[in-house]
Amino acid sequence: RRVWQFLAPVIVSASGDFRTDPPRGIFGGEDGRRGRILLDAGTAAERELNSKFAGLSLAANTVLTIEVPNGAGYGDPALRSETACHNDVFDGFAAREPAPTDVLRTP
Repeated sequence: RRVWQFLAPVIVSASGDFRTDPPRGIFGGEDGRRGRILLDAGTAAERELNSKFAGLSLAANTVLTIEVPNGAGYGDPALRSETACHNDVFDGFAAREPAPTDVLRTP
């Protein structure tokens, strides 16, 4: 995710593609997220833009957010070992601790 707040009026363009269909997980893995371009995200004025546009004039203090698609999962996460889940948390790939060991179906 990239977020810009423009301090002066600007003109922007984008030439993205494939933002309507998220990456698909396989073998029980979860789907990824599709990309988005947002104006003033999280406000009442939030607006999603198309992936391609040219010459869009934005006023000063407008916030432009670009979220790129993320990768999809490979395999059922519940089948991963407790160590692998803890490593994901440690490496910043997961935001919380995994379920207790008795819930995980380790192979």
